[in-house]
Amino acid sequence: MKNLKHVLFNPSLGRKLMLSFCAVLIAALVTSSLVSYAIAKRTLSNELIGSATLSSNTLSSVVDNDMQRNIDAVDYFAKAITEQSYSDQAELLEQLRTYDKASSNLEGIYVGTNQGVFYTSSDKPNPPGYDPRQRPWYKLAEANPGKAVITPPYVSSSTQQMTVTIAKQTDDNSGVVGLDLSIASLLQITSTVKIGEKGYAFIIAPDGTYISHPTIAAGQTNDIAKRIIAENKEQGQFSYVFEGQDKQLSYVTSPITGWKLVGNFNQSEIQEKVSPVLYQTLIVLVIALIVGGIVVWLITRSISKRMNRIVDVAHAISQGDLTRSVQDRSRDELGKLSVAFNDMNRSLSSLVGSIQDTVSDVVASSEELTASSEQTSRATEQITEAIEQFSGGSDRQNTHISQSAHQLSEVAGFLNQVQQHSGSLLGLSQTSTQMADSGDQLVRRTVSQIEQIDHAVNEAYGVVNGLSHKSSQISDILKTINTIAEQTNLLSLNAAIEAARAGEAGKGFSVVAGEVKKLAEQSHQSAGHIEGLLQDIISEINESISTFDRIHQSVGEGLSGVQQSADQFQQLKSNAHDISSSLQEMNTLISDVSNNADDVAQSVAEVSDIAGKNAGNMHDIAASAEEQLASMEEISSSAQSLSKLAEDLQKEIEHFKIGE
Repeated sequence: MKNLKHVLFNPSLGRKLMLSFCAVLIAALVTSSLVSYAIAKRTLSNELIGSATLSSNTLSSVVDNDMQRNIDAVDYFAKAITEQSYSDQAELLEQLRTYDKASSNLEGIYVGTNQGVFYTSSDKPNPPGYDPRQRPWYKLAEANPGKAVITPPYVSSSTQQMTVTIAKQTDDNSGVVGLDLSIASLLQITSTVKIGEKGYAFIIAPDGTYISHPTIAAGQTNDIAKRIIAENKEQGQFSYVFEGQDKQLSYVTSPITGWKLVGNFNQSEIQEKVSPVLYQTLIVLVIALIVGGIVVWLITRSISKRMNRIVDVAHAISQGDLTRSVQDRSRDELGKLSVAFNDMNRSLSSLVGSIQDTVSDVVASSEELTASSEQTSRATEQITEAIEQFSGGSDRQNTHISQSAHQLSEVAGFLNQVQQHSGSLLGLSQTSTQMADSGDQLVRRTVSQIEQIDHAVNEAYGVVNGLSHKSSQISDILKTINTIAEQTNLLSLNAAIEAARAGEAGKGFSVVAGEVKKLAEQSHQSAGHIEGLLQDIISEINESISTFDRIHQSVGEGLSGVQQSADQFQQLKSNAHDISSSLQEMNTLISDVSNNADDVAQSVAEVSDIAGKNAGNMHDIAASAEEQLASMEEISSSAQSLSKLAEDLQKEIEHFKIGE
């Protein structure tokens, strides 16, 4: 039952073609058979109708010829018989009898006078009291003078048979000539007409009574005769039922007598004659169905086999086997389909091979990208730590520079005081003897202060040298950052290329590569800006070093002079003039030292400001480095995801089997 349902509701292509071809074949053959049967039936019906019409026309011609001959005879006697002819009764009767003997279908020819005398060719005596003037034929002819009339069928008083009379009044109106025709003779004429197997002919009078019919007595009528008369047409045809049988008739009207000459046939004859045609058509239909079914089965079987080969290869392709191909050398549509299918299989195999190669490259590139991103992350972490350390050193350096600036300010103040004291000493040089002891203490204090200044200058010099060294380190770090930014930019370019190769799967990674490129460019720009600032700082530090060298030299010279002054101060009493001169020189030197100290203080203040800005920039660099580190971590995560996707894609592609 399940197999039957599967066949009916899930038929294969071969069964569908078989059922379709059989349905078309059956429909065509059945339609052809029905059309042939209908055409044969209609043709036979038309032939029978034509035969009935022809028979009616033929019967009409025969009857008309016979009746015309009798009418001509009546016309002749009506002209030949006059009132004088009645006087020679023997001759008149001889003429009538001669014509009666010459015509075999006559019952008799006679003359009835207006005096009531009746002359007939028959040997039978007239009935007693017979008056021709009372007969229908006499009255009808008398009512139509100069014209031959035909009476409806009636029972002849002399023969007691159904008779039809042709009558005409004589030309001199002395009587009426009549000619009796036996209905039996008309029946003989109509019985010779055969229409089909059971068809026959009959005659109907204008009043609807039968003149001749094989089963209906003359003078009678029925609905069929009334219908023919009621149609009031010269000719026609229609179907009817007579004695339980379906019949068809065709009639014509005689122009001479006005009779309806009718031919009919049984419609069952059509079915009887068409039935063999139907049987033969059915036999041909069965044979054609058998032969056509075999041919259709062979064709659909061939198509189904070829389609099954394509289906088998398609199933193998769906399972990942791309090495199969369809073998079909035909040039029809299925052959073209097989060629196209093989071309599609080769294209798919080539595509899968290309995808496999590309996936391998993507896997390798993603692994390299993952390793590069990890290395970049580690380098970025180191850079971040170095920048943080450098930022801390810059903060400490900024603190020292601030302290140096403060100390230099104090040195400048001290120098101003020294200059004031030296002026006082110059003013009091004349009283130097009395102030020798105080001067000696003041000189000693001055020596101590100058030594402190020299020590502070040396410390500032060391701080500035350290700042110069650290600036060089910062420059090296910036070069490293520039190198990393260039490598990151190159890495982002490679990542964008690999993302483009990966297609849809690499769109997200392409966005990350673009962000990495932007960060690399920002890092490069920031590093360039910092490098420019460092160059300015280094230049100013170099100038500060030169200034400190001069200060150190000046302080050294001042210290040497003060020491000499201390050594010579003991001789102040004896060499006041020399002291005054030395104080003058010392005043000049202290003025220069004061000016130089002011310059150094201003330079150190500028260095302190630059160091503050540098510290801020280093914080920005540290933040950018942290952002870059986060981006590199995202790149690393994306690279790992890409690697996983590439591996998954490679596993999926490995499902397909392609040729070498």
